[in-house]
Amino acid sequence: MTLEGAWVLAHLDRGPPSSPEPDAARLSEQGAGTLHLAGRVTAFDSAGALAVARLVGRWEARGWRVDMDGLRDSQRALVQRLASRLSDSQPPASTREGALARLGRATVDKFAETNAFVAFIGELTTRGGRLALRPWRIRWREVIAEIEAAGVRALGIVGLLSFLVGMVMAYQAGATLQDYGANVLIVNLVGILTLREMGPLLTAIIVAGRTGSSYTAQLGTMRLTEEIDALRAIGVSPFEILVMPKVIALI
Repeated sequence: MTLEGAWVLAHLDRGPPSSPEPDAARLSEQGAGTLHLAGRVTAFDSAGALAVARLVGRWEARGWRVDMDGLRDSQRALVQRLASRLSDSQPPASTREGALARLGRATVDKFAETNAFVAFIGELTTRGGRLALRPWRIRWREVIAEIEAAGVRALGIVGLLSFLVGMVMAYQAGATLQDYGANVLIVNLVGILTLREMGPLLTAIIVAGRTGSSYTAQLGTMRLTEEIDALRAIGVSPFEILVMPKVIALI
């Protein structure tokens, strides 16, 4: 087989100048043999070498041995290097795990998550005890900012949800209490349920959803941009700056 023309990126955008295919019928009669690859290439770059490497890989997958002695030494070396990279980058054959393997992997992952959670609680307790003994080290400016972000700015959505839930409870309870002549108790019922039960529950849900996702995004972005590593590099504890003010503000 002979490669002809310019095997460069500019020409390969319009397709290879020559896409040779061996005579499959003749080679099938001979069985797996050697395919001699010669070259009358006018220009050659890494894109052309990649195209040739893919052709060689396709032919070798059919059981043919490709001999590239007809190419120049530099061209042959580049094609062989790219062909080895292509063979190394092939994804491994997927193996289906059994039920026992999946159970073991899930168990190990849960143990790792539990270990990380216990370590976080331990460090939080230790840092909190140190700050309780030395309250002047608490960063009150950050605490006040976190109180505003997690508390003051959430009052609107908490109030709106409490109003809507209270209105629904009053409407639903009114029909039932009317049968017993206890309509006057609707106000007390809604007030007690909202203040004692639904209010704290809605606040906890909003804090877990709104504030928790905000904290996750903030810390994740700082971890991605290596700001946390920069704090450690200058000798500052990221836990005291980023975690403790948020915990104190939520308390």
